Formats: sequence, structure tokens, C-alpha cells
Amino acid sequence: MEYSILNYVMDDGYSYETFLVNEVDRSLPASSKPDEALIQSEFDPKLNKADRQDCLVAAASGVIASAIDILWVGEFSLKKAQDWGQAEVEDFVLKYAKSKGYTGDSLKGAIRKLEELYPLPADAVKEHFGAGQHHLWDFTHHPSLLGLASSILSQFCGKCFGVNKNGVFEVVDLPLGAKIGSDFVECVFNGTIVWVQHLISDMAGSSGSLGAGTGIPGPVMSIIYEIAALPIFKSEDGSKATIQTEISRLFNGVYFREDPKKRGVQFDLRAEMGIALIVVSAAACLSLRAALNHSAWALQ
Repeated sequence: MEYSILNYVMDDGYSYETFLVNEVDRSLPASSKPDEALIQSEFDPKLNKADRQDCLVAAASGVIASAIDILWVGEFSLKKAQDWGQAEVEDFVLKYAKSKGYTGDSLKGAIRKLEELYPLPADAVKEHFGAGQHHLWDFTHHPSLLGLASSILSQFCGKCFGVNKNGVFEVVDLPLGAKIGSDFVECVFNGTIVWVQHLISDMAGSSGSLGAGTGIPGPVMSIIYEIAALPIFKSEDGSKATIQTEISRLFNGVYFREDPKKRGVQFDLRAEMGIALIVVSAAACLSLRAALNHSAWALQ
């Protein structure tokens, strides 16, 4: 089979291609052989094709993301992302505490002030949820929809929700004296407003372990860990799912540590913030271009 391609550009700027196909079937007698078959294929002018502007915006979004990475975060690495996120979190926690009456300049004092103003009932049973691990194992410390639901339910039920050392979902009774609302309005207020402000106090670690201490998991890690707690992800012997173990290692700074004697990068909210800055900036550029592109097509 022989063919040639002829390109044409119309007055309206759209092009189409004409394929000139010369078929020869040598098994047929000469009288029955077709001379030529003409096949035309036109491009639909309504198709939203990528143009020069699309390519420029895609390239520009990468440049902008890289510039933010270098100028604001530094050479991309989880450590740099965490350092940037940690600095932003510590500054935010200190300013927020001062807005609530804190008069000092110590981050430790700021965290303690917020912990006193906005206690979380789940902290009363943190030993049951791994003590230093309770920000991950206890769902009420998760900045997610399930974390919010767990916080509200704890106010009405007097129970805490999370996973135990075996990675199995468990409900634990809160002790007497835990800060539980006395009526419907107070329960909702404690489960939402107080819950959010307590998470702010935990973002930079506890008052006894600043900076390098255990913060709270970010929304992405929280959701993944909550899904991993489902029975379908358990090992055949019923032990903790592999994904739960790996998430715990990420959260505790074990997974990426270079020195076995030192804590590595903790993939918590602070690290997620540093990574999100770069991802969101690139996504915003592409989304803006897509919106402008669709608007232009709608006006035509």
C-alpha cells in the first residue's frame, strides 16, 4: 500500500489532512484493480486543542513552583519542607497564643497556655493509645472529617476512638474529670471550636517537646491511616497492617533518618505544609489557565 499526506490550512486557521491512498492488490486481475482511494479526515474545529499559551503556562507553572521551592523552601527535600513548615507553624502558634492573652515570647509557654485554655478529653487516655504515638493512633487528634466526628462523639458518648498497639480499632471510656460538655450546645462547642484550637496547640509539638517533638499528622496522612485501620487491610494473622507500620515510621521520623541514633524527617503536618506549598502553586497556575481557556472558548 502506498499513500501520501497532504496538509491544508483553511482561512479560519484550522487544518485538515488529506490521505491519498494507492492500493494495489496483485492477486486480482488487472481489470478489477482499483486505481485510487481517497480518504479525507477533517479535524473538528470545536476541539479544545493545546496551543502555544497552554504550553507556556505549563512551563511557567513549573518555573514558579521551582522558584518557590528554591526561594522559600530551599533545595527540595523533605527536610527542607519540614523546616519551612515548622517555622511557619511555630510563628502561627505563638501569634495565636498572644491573641488569646499570652504575654510571653516563649513557644513552650504559648503551647502550655493553649493547652490549658483548650483541653481535649482524649489526652486523659493517651497512655492507652501509645502515649507519644497518641496524636497518630487517637483519631480525635486527626485534622480530618473523621477526627472532627470522633471529637464530637467523644463529647456525647464519653468515649475516645482510635487504634491500639495492634492497629485494631478500639473505643475507650474517658475517665471522670475529662472535659465533657454539660448540655447539647456545650458538647458541640467543645467538639468543634475547642477541638480546633487544641489541635493548634499540638501543631508545633507538646509543651515538653518543642519543634522536634511529635506534632499532629497532616490531613493526607490522617486519612490514609484511618483507611488503613479497616479490617480489610489487616495481615492474615490479625496483626497490624503493613501500611500502618510504615505510616508510623514516617510520622516518627524513623523512615527517612540517616543516622540510626537521631530522629529523621517527621512526615507530619509541618512537612505536608512545605510540600503543599509547591504543589498548590503549580496546580493554581494550571487551573487558572484552564479557566481562562474555557472562558475564551465560551465567548467565541
